[in-house]
Amino acid sequence: MYWALRGGGGNFGVVTSFEYDLHPVGPELLAGTVVYPYEQGRDLLSFYQEFAAAAPDELSATISMGTSPEGERFVGIEVIYVGDPAAGERAIEPLRKYGSPMSGSIGLMQYNTLQTGADVALRHGLMYYLKSGFVDEFSPGLIDDLLGNLPQDAAVMIFTDHLRGAISRVGQEETAFAHRKAFALIGVLGVWAEPARNEANIAKVRGYYKSWHDHTIGYYTNLNDESEKKTHSNYGPNYPRLVKIKNRYDPKNMFRLNANISPSG
Repeated sequence: MYWALRGGGGNFGVVTSFEYDLHPVGPELLAGTVVYPYEQGRDLLSFYQEFAAAAPDELSATISMGTSPEGERFVGIEVIYVGDPAAGERAIEPLRKYGSPMSGSIGLMQYNTLQTGADVALRHGLMYYLKSGFVDEFSPGLIDDLLGNLPQDAAVMIFTDHLRGAISRVGQEETAFAHRKAFALIGVLGVWAEPARNEANIAKVRGYYKSWHDHTIGYYTNLNDESEKKTHSNYGPNYPRLVKIKNRYDPKNMFRLNANISPSG
């Protein structure tokens, strides 16, 4: 059961409490964002592939893309180094030397400031819709599709979660989560204030996601709205074992409003 809970998409029960092991962080971290014009995007994403692939565990490097309120599209790289700032400076040196950014800075930042940086933009009361997909690499084809179809609309933003590192050193079948070797998770997030725009903006997020979906190797299970076949394939080689556990603990499929693993009986 515990194996299945770690990646099984809510199919086996309801968690009522958590215990966390805390690790010392900060109080200051080397962090920041560098923003580049949209026209530099293709070269920047190619650079990102090499930069992030070579990053030590302490360094997270993520991409953001979108449109400013003034209608100007942009591509940015955010870095966070959890460790000695001097070592962090050596790790981000290639980024400091790269390209011709139009804004941004990297320096020491309070951890609490970093954690609350998006609280206003992603505040309670707004409308949200999110799609995502795991990718093996930022291939030339993926880069072309990401940039070539990027909506010129401030309501739609794109981000990546940089993976690999410790995540990838857990075996694919050691937990139910099957995407241990993915290079990154790419998310498309729609954010807007007016409920009257719900249908149009959800369609816009879905349309953009569809434009590069063929490059993905799976998706974040909790965002599932795919067909039964795609849902099952997203669990990879772990699906047969998950079905056996489902048969044992939830044979009547009580927990089914999710990326559902159907009992075989």
